[in-house]
Amino acid sequence: MCAGLFGAFLFIAGALVPSAPLSGPPSTSTYTVSDQYVRDTPTATDSIALEQGWNLVSSRIIPDAPALEDVFADVAPSIVEVRDEQDRVYRPGEVNEIGDWNAREGYEVYASSPQTLVLEGTPLAREAKISLDQGWNTISYLPDVPLPVAEALSSIDNAVMMVKNGRGDAYIPSEGVNRIGQLAPKEAYKINVSQDIELSYPSGSRTYAAECLRQRNAVVPRDFGSFVADTPSDSLQRVANAQSLNAAIDDVPVGGTVCLPEGDYYVLPTTPLSEDPTSIRIERDSVTVWGAGRNDNGNGTGLHTRGEYSVIDGSVKRGAGIGLYANRATGDEIDGVVLRDFELDGNVENGHTGSYGWPADPEDGGGWDISHKGLFLSKGGATNEVNVEVRRIWVHSYRGEQIYYGGNSLGTAIFDDILSEDTNASTINVAGDSVVVKNSEFGLSRFWVEIGPKQPEDYGRYANNYFHDAAKKKAFAFSAGADYVDEYIVEDNTFEDCNFGESPSGQLFQFTGAIQGSFMIHNNTMINCGGAIFTRTDAAEGGPTRDVTIKNNDIQTKGKAVFYFFTSSKDVVIKDNTVTVNLPQSKPNSLTPLTAWGGSSKDSVRVINNNITEGPGFRGIERFSLGSGNKRPLHLQNEYTNSAGATVHEISAADSLADPFVETALLRPTESSVEVTLGTEHTPDGQITTFISQDDDGPSGAEVVFSPSNPTYDVSEERRLTNGQTITLEYDESAGTWVEIQ
Repeated sequence: MCAGLFGAFLFIAGALVPSAPLSGPPSTSTYTVSDQYVRDTPTATDSIALEQGWNLVSSRIIPDAPALEDVFADVAPSIVEVRDEQDRVYRPGEVNEIGDWNAREGYEVYASSPQTLVLEGTPLAREAKISLDQGWNTISYLPDVPLPVAEALSSIDNAVMMVKNGRGDAYIPSEGVNRIGQLAPKEAYKINVSQDIELSYPSGSRTYAAECLRQRNAVVPRDFGSFVADTPSDSLQRVANAQSLNAAIDDVPVGGTVCLPEGDYYVLPTTPLSEDPTSIRIERDSVTVWGAGRNDNGNGTGLHTRGEYSVIDGSVKRGAGIGLYANRATGDEIDGVVLRDFELDGNVENGHTGSYGWPADPEDGGGWDISHKGLFLSKGGATNEVNVEVRRIWVHSYRGEQIYYGGNSLGTAIFDDILSEDTNASTINVAGDSVVVKNSEFGLSRFWVEIGPKQPEDYGRYANNYFHDAAKKKAFAFSAGADYVDEYIVEDNTFEDCNFGESPSGQLFQFTGAIQGSFMIHNNTMINCGGAIFTRTDAAEGGPTRDVTIKNNDIQTKGKAVFYFFTSSKDVVIKDNTVTVNLPQSKPNSLTPLTAWGGSSKDSVRVINNNITEGPGFRGIERFSLGSGNKRPLHLQNEYTNSAGATVHEISAADSLADPFVETALLRPTESSVEVTLGTEHTPDGQITTFISQDDDGPSGAEVVFSPSNPTYDVSEERRLTNGQTITLEYDESAGTWVEIQ
């Protein structure tokens, strides 16, 4: 098959028409690309859309009636001319120099109006050989799915000089030009080869995301070298796979896309014994790496990175899976990186072993391996402002953090539909100018989330995620410096099975290091977390935790302290939550407080309008000692089921002090009449408490006396309460006294 290039115009039937196709037929199909070739049924139909003007078309159908008069019979009134590669023509009603339709060839068709050409017959095998002559040929595309140009023509890759499609786009491998991207069914192509040769389209199994291959400047790793699936034990091929993928990432044009085929690809860094044996390196701007699926269901692209470890200067080194470095050309942070639709596997048998010591043990590689991160953002010199988008990725089986940022901070980062699990560290550890984590799942790990802002005014939002099986002490950890004011929103998530055992020190949310909000935790469901829902630990850099709101959550917990405060907190609001507290059967009658606090100031901490249901064994509300002048949280309008939700105070003439800190206080006189004194030092302004007299443990008919002369409260007249009688007072901090509410 041979032909020359076309002239500029052709004069036909008194009309001047272009003699080369202006555009090819549009693709009307959507598909997941697969070249799993199978033999077809004996008959098939092919419908080809013809645009007005020139079209460059083909079909693998061998028509039952192959003469062009029969092939074009239904659309003949709109067909001006059909031309083959030898410039032979067919003009309906005039001449047929071509004869029959050849499924191995392509045809130029000039239509006077849009039409649909339908061929019926027997399909030619996708892998059928096509003989090419040195020079230009016009060929049919036999596969019924698109393939990247280099992969489609891999059987003749050393002979290909140029390929052109019907739109005039070119593929010139010697110059690194690829304006075509992919070859597609029903289109034909002009191909210039350096020698006589036979073309066979691939018969192997490779699946790409069709949308990826349609992107402008799409390339595949095989354009840059060997990229072979299923080679877990072949170190040379693993290195070759990494080299080809890294070369594709480096060399794809700005804004281009590296398309990864379906399958499991094992990659190994070229320098595994170096200090930084990262498998896949991104050191440039504006690139997308796009696989064929997340692969958690076995359908997609798996990138299996290095799981073996080396010991370098006494330290375990496995290396990161993917590292985002400084821009190689400028040294600046990188921008516009998109990672999507693939699996990133750390390739160890168990990423989570329950051994959390770090650094990892050189004897067996066990523990928390800080060198073995999955997706390492801002790595190796990039300091801040990396902008990245990560969608539909499954990250698992790394001994270190699965998704991690270095440097000072990220810029804008989006994580959508991520599955991250199976690690001795955290499933995600990121912060930046604007970080959004949504629609994702985070599973078995030491803890799920670490947030450690390294600059002021960071923003983060975690929405509609499912978290399960955090195994050690804390699940969602915030840590920052005293001068950082950051905004974080945690909403519409489900948290389930924080497996802290029955340790009171386990927490779902932990705030450390003088967090400066605003932080909003709302509309979440929290199930079976054995430790605290909210906690505040020592601030290493001083200052209180500020501006945190926890509201409208459904909290179903067990173990210690639903809300736990330690050291200073300010402007914290816990309101409108539904709380169910259940104790493990192994710990009957344990203390499971609604709130616990201690250490230092709880200025403006409010626990308001929550609905609390206590299961068997609930024993009330706990507090620790407070320093001089420090305030407890304010408790107002909370509703309690299966418990009084009250503090209990035994009073006597010798010890008449009752220091209430929730809505109800039970006063139990041990003598027939006791004048009560109320605590004021640690009481927050606005605390409203109803005091109930009980003679359960004292003399029958014993009285609790509220005297107008007592300096700790203000009552209009002496009140003597016997069993079951009540009085309600509100604490007025400015006056330093409790005041009766009439």
